[in-house]
Amino acid sequence: MDDRVTNPLPQLVPQRLRNARQRCQAAQWSRSEELAVQGGPVNPAAVPLAEARRQKLAAVKPNSFFGKAGNSWESRWFRLDVPAPRAGEKGRRQLEWACDGEATAWIDGQPWAGLDGPHPTCPLPDRACTVWIDCGCWCTGIWHGNSKPIGAHGLRFEGARLKVRDEDAWGALWDLDVLLQAVEQQLKDASLGGPGSFGHIAPHDTCSPLTRQLLHAIDQALDVFDRDGLRALRRALAEVYRRFPAESWQPRASLVGHSHIDLVWLWPESATESKGVHTVATTLRLMEKYPEFSYAMSQPALYRALERLAPGQAAEVRRRIRQGRWQVIGGFEVEPDNNLPSGEALARSLAEGQAKTAALAGHPSPVCWIPDVFGYSAMLPQILRLGGISSFYTTKMTWSAITRFPYNSFVWRGADGSEVLTHLCPNGYVSDVNLGELVGAARNHRQADVHPDVLVCEGFGDGGGGITEYMCERVRRLGDLAGAPRAGWELPEAFFERLDAIRGELPAYQGELYLEYHRGTYTTQGRYKLAYRLAERGLQVHEAVRAALGAGAVDAHDWQRVAFAQFHDAIPGSSIALVYQQLTPELQSIHDRHAAAAITQLRLAGAGTGVQVFNPLPFARTAVVELPAGAEPGGLHQTVGSGRARRTLALAQLAPLASAPPGARTPVVPATAAANLLDNGLVRAVFDRSGRLARLSVAGEDLLLDGPADLRLYADHPAQFDAWDIDHAALRNP
Repeated sequence: MDDRVTNPLPQLVPQRLRNARQRCQAAQWSRSEELAVQGGPVNPAAVPLAEARRQKLAAVKPNSFFGKAGNSWESRWFRLDVPAPRAGEKGRRQLEWACDGEATAWIDGQPWAGLDGPHPTCPLPDRACTVWIDCGCWCTGIWHGNSKPIGAHGLRFEGARLKVRDEDAWGALWDLDVLLQAVEQQLKDASLGGPGSFGHIAPHDTCSPLTRQLLHAIDQALDVFDRDGLRALRRALAEVYRRFPAESWQPRASLVGHSHIDLVWLWPESATESKGVHTVATTLRLMEKYPEFSYAMSQPALYRALERLAPGQAAEVRRRIRQGRWQVIGGFEVEPDNNLPSGEALARSLAEGQAKTAALAGHPSPVCWIPDVFGYSAMLPQILRLGGISSFYTTKMTWSAITRFPYNSFVWRGADGSEVLTHLCPNGYVSDVNLGELVGAARNHRQADVHPDVLVCEGFGDGGGGITEYMCERVRRLGDLAGAPRAGWELPEAFFERLDAIRGELPAYQGELYLEYHRGTYTTQGRYKLAYRLAERGLQVHEAVRAALGAGAVDAHDWQRVAFAQFHDAIPGSSIALVYQQLTPELQSIHDRHAAAAITQLRLAGAGTGVQVFNPLPFARTAVVELPAGAEPGGLHQTVGSGRARRTLALAQLAPLASAPPGARTPVVPATAAANLLDNGLVRAVFDRSGRLARLSVAGEDLLLDGPADLRLYADHPAQFDAWDIDHAALRNP
């Protein structure tokens, strides 16, 4: 009897594959043990571990609640004891923490690992230990389905368990997971759809030879699973991967381990600092298990917070930097908005950020990393080149609603001719090593003909904790698989070195990178924007005074705080109210202190008597100044207004970085202010009886060509992102 069996229904294999994956997932734990947990009080703000050790603890029962409804920015510490491993359990134990909120496990006084929606478990050391868990009373990991908002009764604690992993089931789970993704992608490309849970499944009358052969090989491997179990399945699946290597023409998917951490947004700065410790702890654990895994983190402001909150963790990061597995990128102190800050303030952010980067990495960052911001100023290439940066990375231009940006790899040229090598990833900045996304990135990469390499961010941002174990497992299987780009961990600097080798074959783009999205943010939070601009000016004037007097620079801390305020969810106006309640007074204080210090230092230096005017600019200027009440004007001056509105104006001719009394030989330009006219000899504005601007001219040239200008109110009902967007439909309905 012929015992050969051929599957006449290959369309059923994907459904069988999915079921096998579910079986392995269900079998991944060989043992589970409930752990007793003690908890301290709910603290109104973050407290260090040393203080938590002194707090009174009490037993915490599973399925109990604590804290307030919603995100409260409070925190609570927990303590639990983990026994020594049993025979054969070393390297296999995990702590499962079933609790809402974003938590960090601490062992031996140091951050150990993050616990959150994408990271429900963390590895345990191969010994008995005490674990302290710092649980933030918030859940902001919006990028992952397991992250649940805090309910009406506060955070729910479901329990803590010691779980022992079955390594065969774990390995087979991700072998099958990646093969399932590969099969589903191939069926999608053939317009055959995926396996449903019931109903008709389209026959594979036409599909690629690769799909037919891969389904046949998988079907045979699953027969082995049913007959001989998990270990035999793993051997059979290894043979499947060996038989189906990536095609020689497949592009490379350079994967950057990353976590996009918004320094403020739907949370205040204090929560961000916890997110930093939380994410870095997870990353360092993964580096121990996966020696091929590398990571990149931007924003020196985050590194400064780590050094303050967890100096031991910061030291471990520096060790990984020296090993070449961790890269400090970005250049700027934070990932800034670059339309609202002044050029000088952006330059200071770059100077502060590069100084910190050099201290950490031994050299400044050659890569500017701003994946998420609401457009990019045309002046940015010039500032970047002056700051030692030659390459630029973003993803945000893919968000434009109407006009598709024409390039992915290109040379971005500024107005002065400065150029930066630029890569625009077709994907976003949050991903989990999904094969379909990698295929999409490769297919949407419009310069793949000359540079078949795309730089993709991987990792869950904000409260998601960055990279997961399963992402690392997927990368191992996607390094050489038919039908998929060749995936592997990469650091951004190496990617741009390869891109630079074919620079001459890339297109050039000159001008602003304009984003057709989130434009409404520039109209919000006016008080914060004003406080920010005043802080800029206070620092700039104070530094100019000190430069003129031969004194040293101002304290860098205040410049770092102004740079922090440039963050792309701060100054545009897209953060929650608490952020502005906290940062606005700080910026106002920076201005007040530095403006007062500048005046005091000029007076102490004896810079003339009477009323003096100081020029903080590095070039000569003539300025019209308003004299203080009671001051005696010297030289030519003009009095305008009447009564309480009476003001005395005078001219000051000023050398660079110098003081001079007001009143000069040059006559004051006559200024006219009437009911329907404002005219200073250069700008002339005429108003009609309704108060509308009827005419505007500069140096005699009319600028207002379409009739009177007036103020209008428009309905503000954006399709999404209230207070972020201004929809085109709104402008039709004043």
